Amino acid sequence: SKKWIGAVGFNDWDHKKNTAEIGCWVLPEHWGRGFGSEIMKASIKYGFDEMKLNAIDGFIDSNNEPIKKVLKKFNFEHLKSEPEKDPKSGLHIICDHFRLKEK
Repeated sequence: SKKWIGAVGFNDWDHKKNTAEIGCWVLPEHWGRGFGSEIMKASIKYGFDEMKLNAIDGFIDSNNEPIKKVLKKFNFEHLKSEPEKDPKSGLHIICDHFRLKEK
């Protein structure tokens, strides 16, 4: 169907290092139905094949276990955890940095 269920995109594209940050959002009513994995699979392929990225970064709230599970499913490596201020809520969170390198 043509129903909107979420969004995905790349941010902070570093053309010299060929890296970019991936952002993926799925509406809560669609969680647990495999859409996040489907979106990530297609986006990773696009990032490496079309954008010619060397690595894809993901920065997530440390408490977001479902997206951590998706990142680990696609072999993203956890690099570090750092405190930061969430730009939307203003709350202080722990942000986990994950990276997937091109094979």
